[in-house]
Amino acid sequence: MTSALAGAAHTMPGGRNARAAFVAGRERFYWHLLWPALIVLCVVTLAPTVYLLVTSFTPLNLTRPGTGSDFSDPLQNYRLMLSDARLHQSFWVQAKLSFWTVGLQLLLGLMFALLLNLRSNLLVALRTVFLQGFLTNALNPKVALFFLAFLPQFIVPGAAHKALAFVFLGLVFNFNGTLWNLFVAWSAANIAGWLRRSGSLVVWLNRTVGAMFVFFGLRLAATRN
Repeated sequence: MTSALAGAAHTMPGGRNARAAFVAGRERFYWHLLWPALIVLCVVTLAPTVYLLVTSFTPLNLTRPGTGSDFSDPLQNYRLMLSDARLHQSFWVQAKLSFWTVGLQLLLGLMFALLLNLRSNLLVALRTVFLQGFLTNALNPKVALFFLAFLPQFIVPGAAHKALAFVFLGLVFNFNGTLWNLFVAWSAANIAGWLRRSGSLVVWLNRTVGAMFVFFGLRLAATRN
């Protein structure tokens, strides 16, 4: 009995090394499956951006294909843009809207922070969730760009109170977004609990996702060839 236990203890480090090697190999395999998808995403995201940046230095005219390679005056478009009075007006309107909307958001955030600063486990949890969401949106420039580009389309240029209309539309958007996010959180919690209780389903989901990555990788390789 003692010799068997000693033999098992002697072989345990080798078993750990084999398991560590298996886990490392599996992670490398997963990364090999992810690389084709990541490359495609980078190409799809960066290629249009680079194309627009390059063509911005040319007097591109779709009816005259040769203009796409004319770099004789690369700063012409930028000079025209900076001298356009409509651009200056747009910046001024957006600056005023941003000032009022961001100021209102900061005021509401301060009020909620003071309210949630009370001693309570529930309020501490709510404060954590609120601060995480607030900082995530406040530090994300895409959120500000979305509101500045999307909401002004629904405001009449000749309206007497543009800032008030902008704030109202923002509150409507936040109300609808809160309802949707609550539904998503509730659904995700229920689905996660259901998946944890069904181990076989998780295994099959992992296999399906892995098969999809393999398929996309093979298809990308075949397309390149």
